[in-house]
Amino acid sequence: MATTCSSASNSSASRYREAPVIVCPNCGKENQDHYKFCLGCGAKLPAPGQAPAPAPPSPPSLPPPAVAAPPAPAPAGYGAAVPASSSPSGPYGQPQQGTYGPPPASAPPAYAPPQAAPHGYAPPQAAPPAPPPAYGGAATQTPQSAPSDSGFRPCPSCQTPNPPQFKFCGACGTPLAASSSAPVAAPPHPQPETSVGPSLPPPAVAAPPAVAAPPAPTPVPPQVEAPAKTMFMDANQRPPMARGAASVRLVLLREDGTEGGVLVIEGGPEAIGRSYGPPFDSDAYLSPRHAELTASAEGLLVDDLDSLNGVYIKLEGRAELQHRDYFRVGQELLFYEDLPEPTPTADGTERMGSPNPGYWGRVSVMISPDRVAAGFPMNEEGVGIGREDGEITFPDDGYVSGSHCRIVGDEDGVFLEDLGSSNGTYMRVRKGQVIRPGSLILVGQQLFRVDPG
Repeated sequence: MATTCSSASNSSASRYREAPVIVCPNCGKENQDHYKFCLGCGAKLPAPGQAPAPAPPSPPSLPPPAVAAPPAPAPAGYGAAVPASSSPSGPYGQPQQGTYGPPPASAPPAYAPPQAAPHGYAPPQAAPPAPPPAYGGAATQTPQSAPSDSGFRPCPSCQTPNPPQFKFCGACGTPLAASSSAPVAAPPHPQPETSVGPSLPPPAVAAPPAVAAPPAPTPVPPQVEAPAKTMFMDANQRPPMARGAASVRLVLLREDGTEGGVLVIEGGPEAIGRSYGPPFDSDAYLSPRHAELTASAEGLLVDDLDSLNGVYIKLEGRAELQHRDYFRVGQELLFYEDLPEPTPTADGTERMGSPNPGYWGRVSVMISPDRVAAGFPMNEEGVGIGREDGEITFPDDGYVSGSHCRIVGDEDGVFLEDLGSSNGTYMRVRKGQVIRPGSLILVGQQLFRVDPG
């Protein structure tokens, strides 16, 4: 590769030495016969065969100002990559592509001089010849003429690339500032033969691709936020809990008594229902938004969201019955309500009804939460409920024990007491009721045990 480059450079140099030259009358540098300006000092050269005339002294070189003025803007099209097939050959046989993209049709062609050049010279229309193949010399670098990767320096006036040994721009004659680093000779690159000189390769680093403008945002129609799904996991899993936050675990109990998944309530409130994922989504006895659960230091706070069937807690011992409380015995749904003494209206009219032997309460058998099948008034100390024994019996319900539970009324109130039944007695949880750890709750057809977090 190096041998090929050296042979091509020697052949080119020999061709230049055989051409007639014009000696600069100012500095004595030899220039080719088609040059109009000296490559050494920029002085105007006499025509071939004309006696050299004394040239005006060239102005002394001045150092660049302390704060460099920004370079003149490059012609439109520079800095944009274009296909090589559509680019005409630029200076020195190099296609105008890559970093030096072709100028638009309205811009002046490469090496087209401006209307006025420095020093009062009329610049030539012809492009300067190619530089000698070997470059050398080091100079100080300035911001106006930093060399490119191929060793060429742009003119600070017209941005035309010039070889590093040029002191004046070959297109407009503007003095070129020196570079602080020695130019590097470009490796040979096959290019079409031209009469100007050897071709040079395009820069190694291509211009970055153009970034397309982002599309206009498409208006998104408003969407109804879907309810968040509950985090239901295996019973042996325990998620990390934030420090200081109350936590309660709801352990699912299967029909055979084994443990299923675990629902972890941290803080809250957290809604449950048919719209909140398994195991609730397949339970038809749950409302879409059934209840909200909140973990507290005392246990689980349950807020019934006016669901149709409610949440029930298994009775331990006995609990107070209040007016319009629901409770479950086996598969039976029962409803309790107070029966106070009838009173006359505001105008003194007595209410007509059956004789009242002293009823203080009534238990109704419900075939749905809002439909009564039978009613049992109470006027004794208590009423027993069971499959075989008691004032209220359900002989066809196998989930009801022989003596299941009892309702007792005394001076302290009305109480529901479980009599050690096999399947338990469940009372509907009132809104805002706190359930202690260790309790069992019935949510639809799912039975859970409340454990501390």
